[in-house]
Amino acid sequence: MKLKNLCLTIGIAVLSVPALASTNWSDGTFNATLDIGGTITPSDYTQNWRWKTGDALTGLNKNILEMTDNSRKLTVTFSKKTAILLGETVEGIKSYAGLSGMTPQISFSDISGNEVVLQQDTSNAVSKGHLTLDVRNKDDQKIGSLKLNVTSAGMAVTPKSREWESFGLQARQPGEVFYGGLFPRSAEKGHSQVSGMISPLGVKTSTQLRSMLTGHPEFVRPSTTDWLAQYTSSVKLGQVTGLYAFAYGMYIDNGQELEATFDNPVSSTTNWKSKLNVSITYL
Repeated sequence: MKLKNLCLTIGIAVLSVPALASTNWSDGTFNATLDIGGTITPSDYTQNWRWKTGDALTGLNKNILEMTDNSRKLTVTFSKKTAILLGETVEGIKSYAGLSGMTPQISFSDISGNEVVLQQDTSNAVSKGHLTLDVRNKDDQKIGSLKLNVTSAGMAVTPKSREWESFGLQARQPGEVFYGGLFPRSAEKGHSQVSGMISPLGVKTSTQLRSMLTGHPEFVRPSTTDWLAQYTSSVKLGQVTGLYAFAYGMYIDNGQELEATFDNPVSSTTNWKSKLNVSITYL
């Protein structure tokens, strides 16, 4: 496993033979200064994470007769889970107070460059809601809006002294893992629920995350292999101490819909397009 440690470089060369003084000898009374210094480089914790989007949602073709609301609304119902955004750790992350630059924050924008925020209505189920995006035509003119109904969830795994903790994640404040990519009401039944939701899309299961952590050089094995009772919580890396692994998924669930509403009734062949831009930054 590749370790990413702080590196202190002292400005004196280390050779396989004794280092010779580079200054000239001076006779008699002697005063001099020997400079010592170097550079401390922080680890790039962003390399502990990897991300990918799902396949493009193209070919959503419909006949005008299939539209509703006087030919203004197009609805596409998905018959299987369809990935939007996936993320996971590639190795365990050792967190302790004072570290920064390791906590992923998720943001979205649309084809017009507008900021897009996850919305969750009171009628939505846990971990479900929608994104609203602009729709444009082939001439890049705005002609409507798109409601993209999605599901999102994240989980964390960490070893404790006695057992393993694995829990579903919430992220209601900046600085919490996956902030911007989780709904206010997230998975409520812990890691087994979340793992069942997102692992079929290709991210690691809670068991695979646990196996990843056992290979970390600072791993301390719990006294049992038991999982702690399931729960949901948030994590602010750099403010907690411990070894962690994470997985995340946003997707369109089986039965969820994409709803495009056009500003005017569609009466002729219309090529439409939308876009979801994703940005991952780290705090």
